[in-house]
Amino acid sequence: MKSTEVLPDAELHPPWQGTMLAWLCVFQTFFTLMFFLFLSKLAYEGFKAGEMGTMIGIFGIIILVFLFPLLILMIIITIGVLKKRRWTFILLLVVTCINILGGILSLVTGPVVFLLVTPFLGLMLWAEIVCLKSPYYHKKIK
Repeated sequence: MKSTEVLPDAELHPPWQGTMLAWLCVFQTFFTLMFFLFLSKLAYEGFKAGEMGTMIGIFGIIILVFLFPLLILMIIITIGVLKKRRWTFILLLVVTCINILGGILSLVTGPVVFLLVTPFLGLMLWAEIVCLKSPYYHKKIK
């Protein structure tokens, strides 16, 4: 069968990479939520300690202000990927590319973080590209 042929809806199946990507999104959202809760606790304890701890609390709040929209975005993307919506794969591709740039910047903190983050993001990027090329995600919703 040629790749340009249009298949009936009954013959279209989601690629297994879509399922893997859904699990990776759940993992990434869970990790982001855990990091958000950790920073919330750290900021609270910093303010509670007083004096120099207040500085830790302020830094924690500043990071949380930037992390909260990312957490909401990852929850929306995860729900969309689980519902197999094409627009979420495009949005996830953009977020993954931004995260790859952040992963490259993590070389400043040490190669261990870079070596842990880069394969995970590379796997996500590959799965996103496979899903976006799949005819399953190009079908029209009736």
